Amino acid sequence: AQWFVRRLLVPIKSSVSQTQLSNIMEKLQHSSRAKGLVALAKSNPDWKLVSTHYTQVQLQEAQLLPLFSSLKKGAISIPVRTAEGLNVFQVLSIKPAVSIPFEKVKNQIRLTLHRQAVSQRLNDASQQLSDLTYTNPSTLTVAAHALRLSINTSPWFSQNQVVAGLFSNPTLRNLAFSADVLTQGNNSKPVTLKDGSTLVLRIAKRRPQQIKPLAVVRDQVVKQLQRQGAKVAA
Repeated sequence: AQWFVRRLLVPIKSSVSQTQLSNIMEKLQHSSRAKGLVALAKSNPDWKLVSTHYTQVQLQEAQLLPLFSSLKKGAISIPVRTAEGLNVFQVLSIKPAVSIPFEKVKNQIRLTLHRQAVSQRLNDASQQLSDLTYTNPSTLTVAAHALRLSINTSPWFSQNQVVAGLFSNPTLRNLAFSADVLTQGNNSKPVTLKDGSTLVLRIAKRRPQQIKPLAVVRDQVVKQLQRQGAKVAA
């Protein structure tokens, strides 16, 4: 359900005593019903009058649903204190909740429940993967067997090498070359990829950095020197 209401906000000082507050609320209740909210707002410049919509969810969160449920169209509520001050509401219109036949929504409900179940299974599997790869830091086999996952091996790549595929992501390359993974030989922490899947990596093999023979890189060096010379000439 939805309520379209007129709301009168009356600011009050935080130092007001409970007795003073009770007197103010009693006078406000009497005057609001005798004069109406619009007249009260016009005669009190500091009081704020607005018209707004409230949904059932909003009223539940504000703990105002019982109050609004008791009001009919045109009725004025008792004053209610909130963090902003004293509030008086007048119901202008009520839009009842619409019940949708189950047959029209059953497919959507089934799909929602299925997605929730899949999401829960993925969360459970991700947590189990994290636990198993942490408690067995020197192997991926234990987690792979427990979760029926395959272990894949990447092509050779270096930390600063631009490659295609999964390790085109520099974050993953840096993770593979981190001290914990590369030097200490541990499994990495789980990483969530863009497609929602989770990855744990470890080093299968490593080759020490080597200086390539000049014969192998001669053409590359010549081209680079030529480009540098062209820039200087320009």
